[in-house]
Amino acid sequence: MTKIANPHTWEKFTERGDVRRHPGSTFVAHVPEGSEFQQVEIRIQDDIKSRGWETDYGFTVPSSFHMTLLNGLKHRSLLGQKEAWPAWLNETDDFPDSVVRMRQRLVEANIEGPKALAVRAVEMYPLDEHLTVKLKPADESVRQEIERFRCDIGEALEIPVTSLEHYQLHSTLGYRLTQAEGNLEELSEAEELYNSWLQEMGVINLEPAFFSLFNDMQSFPPLLYFDPRER
Repeated sequence: MTKIANPHTWEKFTERGDVRRHPGSTFVAHVPEGSEFQQVEIRIQDDIKSRGWETDYGFTVPSSFHMTLLNGLKHRSLLGQKEAWPAWLNETDDFPDSVVRMRQRLVEANIEGPKALAVRAVEMYPLDEHLTVKLKPADESVRQEIERFRCDIGEALEIPVTSLEHYQLHSTLGYRLTQAEGNLEELSEAEELYNSWLQEMGVINLEPAFFSLFNDMQSFPPLLYFDPRER
């Protein structure tokens, strides 16, 4: 099997599909455990494995399933990070110290989380590239709340933020490790099947947004919730 030519993937996973240390921060909302959406995501992973494609992907675990609201900063040694960091963090001693300072800025900014995180599943990304579900806001009011939240974070941390027109909300189930060779038709059929499962779903209600520090792609513990009810 030929490895996929994506250097970002190899920062996160080995060729065997084992996770690598990949320290970073992010803004996410967990998929509720036991929810219909989590069960569909697990069903997709299980179907991938039943087809003998288990070695083609590095999988995330169900307890970590989430929707990414905004990518945070990662360790400076990782791809593209040196130029991404704002000047006010230049004097930090190490990555944990940077995260502590980011959290403090977020606390002082008193940012309100989105009033509702109701989304709908759109479709899968192409399976020869990703194992990821595309998501969209359930209605215009949710879209506006997510846009406002992203902008508030960007202003507080002095990091660039694009509009949702240029950012795809998503929930990642795994990372493609190999190039698809000879089974594109099978992948297309599986993709259509998974899309049919997703289209059967109604509105997906996610848990409150939070700021997270992670060490790999398997766990995203909350450091700061943005739900006003938690403050």
